[in-house]
Parts: sequence; structure tokens; C-alpha cells
Amino acid sequence: MNDTSASSASVVTETHAPSPREQLLQQVLQHADARTVPSGILHRVAPARSLLLRADGGEDAPVLGQEEWEQALAELDQGRLTAAPTLRGLLQTLAADYHQRGEVPVCIAALDYQTVRGRVWSTIERLQQSGAAVALPFDAPEQLFESRRAFLASALLPQEYSAFVAQPPVHYGQDVKFVFPAQGLLGHACFHEALQVDFGDGQGWRNVAYDQPVTVRYPQTGSWTVSLQLSGSAGLRRAAFQINLVEDPLLSLECLPFIREERAPVTATLRRPGIPVVRAQAFVFRDRNKPRITRPLLMVEGFPGNYPWPTLTRYAAQSGFLCKLFNRGHDIVLVRFPDGPQRLEANAYALIALIESIIAEREGNQPLIVGGFSMGGLIARYALAFMEHERRADPTRPHHQTSRFFTVDTPHEGANLAVAVQALAQGLRGEEKEAKQMATPAAQQLLLTWINPLPWSNGQRFGPSPLRLEFLRELERVGSMPRELQDTIAIANGAGNGLRQSAPGALAMKYACTLWYYADCYTQPLNAAGTTVVQFRNGGDTYRFISADGGRGVDSAPGGVPEDAIYRRVFDAVPRGVVKNLHIENACFIPTTSALAISGSNYFQAPDLSQSKFGSVTYSHEGNLPHVKLTPTLADFLVHFITRPLGADAGAASPAEAVAEQTA
Repeated sequence: MNDTSASSASVVTETHAPSPREQLLQQVLQHADARTVPSGILHRVAPARSLLLRADGGEDAPVLGQEEWEQALAELDQGRLTAAPTLRGLLQTLAADYHQRGEVPVCIAALDYQTVRGRVWSTIERLQQSGAAVALPFDAPEQLFESRRAFLASALLPQEYSAFVAQPPVHYGQDVKFVFPAQGLLGHACFHEALQVDFGDGQGWRNVAYDQPVTVRYPQTGSWTVSLQLSGSAGLRRAAFQINLVEDPLLSLECLPFIREERAPVTATLRRPGIPVVRAQAFVFRDRNKPRITRPLLMVEGFPGNYPWPTLTRYAAQSGFLCKLFNRGHDIVLVRFPDGPQRLEANAYALIALIESIIAEREGNQPLIVGGFSMGGLIARYALAFMEHERRADPTRPHHQTSRFFTVDTPHEGANLAVAVQALAQGLRGEEKEAKQMATPAAQQLLLTWINPLPWSNGQRFGPSPLRLEFLRELERVGSMPRELQDTIAIANGAGNGLRQSAPGALAMKYACTLWYYADCYTQPLNAAGTTVVQFRNGGDTYRFISADGGRGVDSAPGGVPEDAIYRRVFDAVPRGVVKNLHIENACFIPTTSALAISGSNYFQAPDLSQSKFGSVTYSHEGNLPHVKLTPTLADFLVHFITRPLGADAGAASPAEAVAEQTA
């Protein structure tokens, strides 16, 4: 395994003097102090671009989704005049405790704040259009600002990710256990005031006590609106939010009768310098008629880890994959990592501890089957190779007792997240969740080209993270691949025809608010050094990332793509009212050659399957699929090779024969 497929970029930084518009806004903000902003929060977003100004507790309260609620709180956090823990940070810590108990906390914020008066914004906007100097329209500093009160609420659901992209929060199932924690009341939302809630389930308004769970049964899945009102000394205040319910895949599995068992997390026992000690956790599907596990088949989760069990079940159950294996007598063990974004080695050592616990629990001596989706396949690969390496040095060390190993769209040769997207995330939204996920140790080890958070220096070069290069050396040290197996199986969600998904170096997405707020995003070029990959400005400095080595066109390569189109996601995040254009929706995430563990190859040619590190491989014959998508064809291919009788694989089919068998 090597990093010859990595591309590098360098950044050019241009510093500009503040524009007249920016100078005027700075003059306004200079008058923000304890006298003019008594709340300590100055809202700095233009009224036309903020939902916050409508969320004032009136009868026409807007219905907020969880992401809109978080954006409103972010606007208030950004306007704080003194350092303080962020509102969102406090709530995320609070929510984690309730999620562990299967409860959905609802938080209410009633916060005083000051905002720049409308006529001041109008003056600033006129200056933006004309460029002429305009005097501040006030006689006294306090006339710059007006006082407001925000009243808004939201349920807080866990945030899931797919290919580094945050997904819309959802709740699995039609039964929701709400709780209104007193700790979740912010500002003037006093817990002694009467709280009434209409959960939207047809039961009308009801009185609700703080800190007391309320179970609500909705007649069907879908989007539901929850309305609430507080009545007290401040009068009647109203808020509404939306909660999205999706079908719980655990309730729709077409398997033989089974028992579900959630196991306690297992902590890694291996200790290595610089590697944190983390945990792995198992969720077992066992035949109701068997008292113990007899034929364990492990499926290991992908980035960023710690997915809810229904989510992991949904991925594993695609095209009947989970049930086909279960109905053939396998005990299914889903594996997740509570500390998933940590280093791959750390999670691998936790997986080793879990494998050893499954072996100790197993009845009989049937070998294990171990597989992984996305990052999970790379963690499992290293874990099995590490166990073999340690046992060669010391025969008393435990064996993994595994016969087959499979991966689904795993970045064996690295993952791609468009440089333009990374640069915008770190340069403009470095405090947001997606940017922080990109900065985690696991992300650094997976990405071919990694853009670190600010600050950036002029001429700074970007390429693979040092953590990635260190992991590649460690993987080679332990032998690169597990060898003491009956078969190894890999599938790619990308096509195998070598055809480009888009034009390398093409304009993908752009927006322009003013001359001082704009971005132009391009796909990675192919053999064109010095080509711009992204250029953007956010008021102050202008950043331009250029291809330092010509680029290998990986954004356009055949391969699995993010479930949420990555350029589309950036486009949708640009506020309404801004001039913006989208030309290319998506980019390659896992190149086909990477998922097939073919190193040093050209993306834009049909892969030579004989060069794969795996014994049985295939790719998508239905075009470039969403990452870790199991079509019926791919699912059947995996089931065939996983369930072939032991001994039948001696002298296993070559990769080319495997594909031929799969397509016959």
C-alpha cells in the first residue's frame, strides 16, 4: 500500500484593506458595550438572512428544524461580547446523556439580545451598491441598536454523518419519549412557568412537567410539528419545531425468529505509545432457538463511528444482505466504536478485544467471518493483520480464528474529499460540526489530500496528513493484509469502466454575495499544475488553492460517491438571496481502484483486477453508486463468497473469474 495516488495543493493568501462597507460596519460595532448592548449579545446578521427575527414568541412562530435552530443559536453565539461557553456546546453535552436513555430532550431558549437597527442595515446596503461614503444615521450610539427577545425550541436528536456530511436528524420508529429538562431552559425560559405542548399527534394541548418523560405514539412515520407555549409573567410565548420519524429497520427485518442483544462496550487491552485506549461495542442477532453464538459474522461500521444500531442495521440489511446471512445460520454481530473519529489503530485494538470476547463466548469452533463497511473494513484489515503479526513473534498470542474477510467500498488506497469543499469548510465554517469531523485523526488517516484548519500561511502546501503516512507505514509493518484466511472479498461501489464522472478542472459551484464575499469551486485538475481548485473570500483575506503537482483528477474518477451530493450540499448551505450557481452535483469519494485495493493505478482506465490485494472482487456494473450501497447484485456476490462451504475455495477463482461468475 502506498500513497502515489495522493495529490497536493498550495494556498495563495491575499490580504485586503477593509472595504468602505466593512469600515462602516466596524464603526457600528465599536459602539457595542454594556450600555448599548445590555444583554451582552449583539446579533450581527442582516435581517433578510435570519430566521431569528421571526422567532419572537408570537402567534406566527416559524416551524424550525433542528439544523435551523442550531443556526439561530450560532448567530447568537457569534454575537457575544464576552467569552462564554457556547449555547450549542452546552446543549450537545446535555443531549448526550438523554440519548443514552433513549429519550429525546427538548430545549427552549428565551433570550434577550440587541440587533443592528433596520435603517442602519439599509445604509450599509446602499453603500454596498454605490460605493459612496455614507454617514452613520444616528444622533447617539444607542440609536444604532434595538432590543429583541428570541423564543424558540427544538428537539435534539443525534447527528449522523455520511462521507463527512451531516445528515438531517431523524428519530427511528413512531414512539418518541420526549423530555423537557429544566437544564435545557436557556435565558428567560423559566421552569416555574406553565408549559403546554401540542405534540401534533391529534391529542391536542396538554400540560407537561419539566424533567418528566412523555411518550408519544405517532400514527405513522414522516414529518410532525410540535407546538409549545409558556405562560407566565412575560405573557404567552409560542414556538414550534419539526421532528422527522423514519421506519425502524429493526422492526422490518425479514429474518427467521431472532433475539437482539446489545452488549456492554469492550475496552482495548493493547497499549501502545501515542495510541489512545478506546472501546468497541457489539449488537448481536442470534437465533432464538440457540442458547449461544455458534457462527459469528462481524460487520464493522464506518466513519465517523458510533452510529445508532438502527442505522447500522439499515446499512447491513440492504437488499436482504443481513437476513440472507442470518437465515443461513450465521449469528450477526454489528460492531460500532463509541470513539470512532480516533485513530484507526486505536479502534482496531478495541476490535481485537471484541473479537477475543466473541471467541470466548462462542459455542463450538466454527471460524469467524469479519467484514467492514467503508472505514470499518480498513480497521478490520489492520486488526487481523496485527494479530497475525503478533502471533508470528509470539505463538502464545491469540489467533483471530477467522476464515473470511470482506469489505464494502473501503478506502484501502485512500478516500477523496474534494479540496474545494475541505478548504471552504475549514476557511469559512471551521467551528461547524462538519469541519471538525474533517480535522479528526481518523479523517486525516483516510484522506488522500487533507486540508488542516486555519491558520494557513502563504505558499503552504497540502497533501496527505502525517497521520496518514504514519498509518501506511504501520500497516506495512504488520504485513499489509491478513494472510491466514480462506478468502478475502472486496466490492467497490464505483464503476469499473474508467469513465470520468465529470470534467477534471471544471467549475463545480460558485456564489457571490459582494466583491468581498464569494467563492469559486472547481473539480481537481488532471495533470495541470498551477490550476485553481478553489478561490474564496470572506470579507478579509482571499484564499486561492492551486494544484501543486498537476492533480490526478480524483474528483472526477469512477468510484463510490457521497450519499448527499457534496457540491450540492455546499450550494444548499449558501443563504437564500445570494447569487449562486451549481454546475456539478457530486464528486468521487472512494475511487474504484481504492475500494479494490489496487495501488498506484490510473483512475481513468479499467482496473486490472489481478493486481488487487483481495482474492475475490467486483465493482458496480450499474454506474457509480452511493457509498456503501448494496444493490441486489453486489449483495448476492458477497453472500455467495461468504457462504461457500469451507474447502470449496481451495484454489479460489481469480478476481476476473469472480466477476464473470457474478455477472453470469
